[in-house]
Amino acid sequence: MLNGKMIPPNVTMASGAIGFGYSPKQSTQQHTIFELAFKASPGAFAVQFHDPGPRFGCDVLETEVVAFTGEATPGGGGTLETISGEEFDDLFGPIYCTPPERGGKPVAGCIPIPDVDKDAVINKDWTKKTPTSIPSSVGRVNYHVLDGVFGGGSGNFSNGEWDGIRPAIGRFTNAYFDYIDGYLYILNDWIYNPTRPV
Repeated sequence: MLNGKMIPPNVTMASGAIGFGYSPKQSTQQHTIFELAFKASPGAFAVQFHDPGPRFGCDVLETEVVAFTGEATPGGGGTLETISGEEFDDLFGPIYCTPPERGGKPVAGCIPIPDVDKDAVINKDWTKKTPTSIPSSVGRVNYHVLDGVFGGGSGNFSNGEWDGIRPAIGRFTNAYFDYIDGYLYILNDWIYNPTRPV
């Protein structure tokens, strides 16, 4: 959606990749990593992740209990904040069925998803309303490569791709956002799925 209107899939100017590997905040266990890029104008944006597993295939998506809202500023950079999934639904309307045990409002026909396994890999210190910033792109080089690997596949997390970007912490993800050269780049470091590639 752009400025309140749906964009046809063939003109979204979006791309992405998925991988299964390591990252700085989860360097001892492989997990799913999604990388996305969207052509974006400066202004407000919001993202809520719905991703596979580990308990299900792609037919049932787990919902990150926090959403990410921000403001991309002209020339690059911006702000970012975590909000609850319920606040996201209030702002944009419910997109997915999120059962009450996951913080959603009761919805007719919503099939409850079991609570998170006690041994699941999650961020135990996640909170809502956590602000962070996207650094200004002035003087920075765009090193982003959409390959589903943190740091470009070399195992070197400091190759420039996400240097200086502090992740927003969700329950299931460490979400990295960058706005540079007119694109919003997102790395969804989905630590919740260390089980198998999707």
